[in-house]
Amino acid sequence: NQACSPLSLDELPFEQAQLYPNPVTDELAVTVKQTALYKIVNSNGAVIQEGTVSEEAAKINVSKLPTGVYLLQLSYTTGERETKKVVKK
Repeated sequence: NQACSPLSLDELPFEQAQLYPNPVTDELAVTVKQTALYKIVNSNGAVIQEGTVSEEAAKINVSKLPTGVYLLQLSYTTGERETKKVVKK
C-alpha cells in the first residue's frame, strides 16, 4: 500500500506561453517568461511564418494569414518546446 505523494511542479507538463486574442484577426499577443523562437505551422505542416518573441508581450502580425487553424511552435533557449493552437479569423 503506497501513500500518495503531492504532485510537484516538475511533473506538470511544460507550459508557459499565453496567447491573446485567440481567435485572432490581425495581431497575436504572446507573453512568455523567456526568449523563444517561434514558428507558425499550417495544417499541412508547412512553416508559414517564423521569428523570435522576447520575455515581454510580443506581437505577431498574422493579418496576411488565411482564415484557419494553425500551430504556434515555441522553442525556448532552455531546450523546452511548447505548441499552442491558434485560430485565425
